[in-house]
Amino acid sequence: MKWPDLNSCKFVTGRTATEQDLMEGKATFLLKSGNETLSTPLEIEIPQYALHINKSNNEETPGIIIQAEKTCDGQELVGFIPAHSQAPVTTSLHEFRLLGKTNHPSKLNVISPYSK
Repeated sequence: MKWPDLNSCKFVTGRTATEQDLMEGKATFLLKSGNETLSTPLEIEIPQYALHINKSNNEETPGIIIQAEKTCDGQELVGFIPAHSQAPVTTSLHEFRLLGKTNHPSKLNVISPYSK
């Protein structure tokens, strides 16, 4: 499996996403009501490699986290681009194993439906 290059991905860090970020593919979600922003940025390293863990079968989907925000009701959401596709996913941070920028993910033993 070939992991995407972090240097070539678009992302949002240190601030909440904007409509422009969504249009440019830098974000997967926007939390706003009118002009009011309904989230704050999470203080995690962005972009970074991660494994999304499917709790029902323990399969791990590799990819890159490109956005992380905390909602006004305390949910921690991330924007994720799976390595096997460019289809963005928005889901809860607790569903991931964060790998950082410097871990070489190709050395990991990943149980993935896409590596079969």
